[in-house]
Amino acid sequence: MEYALQTLIIAYVIFLGLLTIVLLGIYQIKHLVTGRQLFPALSTENTTNKKSPLKKASMISPLKIEISHAVGRGRDCILAIKQIGALHSLQSFSILQPYWRSQDMDESYFSLYYSFFDGISYQDQQDMLDAILTASFSGKRKSEMIRRLSFSNSELLQRLTPETNTETQIVLIRSLNAYTLTAEEEASLASAAKHTPQLQQAAIFCLLKSPLQNSFPFLQQLALSSTISDIRESVAIALAECTHLQAGELLDKMMMDPEWQVRYQAAGSMIRQNTEGIRHLKSIALGPAGESRDTARHYLELNRM
Repeated sequence: MEYALQTLIIAYVIFLGLLTIVLLGIYQIKHLVTGRQLFPALSTENTTNKKSPLKKASMISPLKIEISHAVGRGRDCILAIKQIGALHSLQSFSILQPYWRSQDMDESYFSLYYSFFDGISYQDQQDMLDAILTASFSGKRKSEMIRRLSFSNSELLQRLTPETNTETQIVLIRSLNAYTLTAEEEASLASAAKHTPQLQQAAIFCLLKSPLQNSFPFLQQLALSSTISDIRESVAIALAECTHLQAGELLDKMMMDPEWQVRYQAAGSMIRQNTEGIRHLKSIALGPAGESRDTARHYLELNRM
């Protein structure tokens, strides 16, 4: 009786497995057919990525109709946008352009993402920049897109005006190429960052990565005088990549910060900055009693050093 029951259970499990496989197969076939019904031009796509100009032109027209019919249907519209963008032609650029400022976040993002082609005019890039800055997707995605455009640091810095909202200014700061900042651009960024704590925090990593390091006194002032612990903590983290001669001395001072998280990040940057960092941190751990020694010991124990 017990053997028969076990056999029945095994047979039932096998039946459920086979049924699942059949249902998944039916779903995939139905999904494929539905996709081709929604976008007939997709079924005519060549299996190779190297389409001739004539083939691209022949696909643009039906896809343009499909994207217009798909607006408001979410995933359907995104699928059409991606298909048009994959053609990589200036004609598809003109079709995608009206969707840059769509109220739908995904439509806006993907229409901009697939609009990057060789040969885009400077005016079109200006329009793309304006659309990116006013879009509703994340600041990180905006900065990634802006870096793909051909704007210089000085052109982006010119947009850091008091009239520009803080969120947009943060995106522009994070879009800068820190490694090519000139002395004038460093000074301009430091000046703009003085207005709000949010701008200061965005500018810290950019300024400390700059090879010139002309803004180190400004960052030193933030590290030692800012009343906002998040800003002091950001300086402590960014100092790990700083090449300024006084960076190590500043980290020593930040090991005496009243906030534990600032001291902890300063300890981490001290080690990451150079090979002597771990020796110096160990010397602090063996030094006089106090918060600096406690933080150094905790960091070394936690990281098994």
